Amino acid sequence: MKKSIVFLMSLFLAGSVAAENANPQTQVAHKVYLKGMTKGEGRYIRVDVIENDKTKWGAYFCAGAQDIAYSYGYSTSISDEPVHKNYFIKFSICQDETLTQCQEFAIDKYLTFRNAEGALENDISETSIDISNVKDAFQACEPAPFPEMDEAVKQSLHLNDRRFSQVG
Repeated sequence: MKKSIVFLMSLFLAGSVAAENANPQTQVAHKVYLKGMTKGEGRYIRVDVIENDKTKWGAYFCAGAQDIAYSYGYSTSISDEPVHKNYFIKFSICQDETLTQCQEFAIDKYLTFRNAEGALENDISETSIDISNVKDAFQACEPAPFPEMDEAVKQSLHLNDRRFSQVG
């Protein structure tokens, strides 16, 4: 009985490994770091993401020195299915959380595509934007003391290109 259970378990594990190898996962990510502020300093940053000429989502948060202003990543299976996504991200600095007085200060563009091996790839994986030229004209805010809190204070602006929402 023990031998048959061990045999069945090894078959199950071998099948799991074979299935995992038959459908390997790839990971792709893009990050934008914020430069131009000193430690403890913060400003309201608005981020608008456009994918293939359609507004996908937006967010705002009190960003501090060296914060990640934008991060998007996912994993997917290797495939022959074509993928071609152009991302255009607009970064604006705002006077306060009402977002009534904002000024665009940087843009970021990157492309996600499937390479010859069938894995997703970005043409750029990391970049940085500098806020030093415009920060003095906008009021300061207090960034979250812990990086994990940044996600808690981000607010959703766009649900998609046809609906607008402000949550929070």
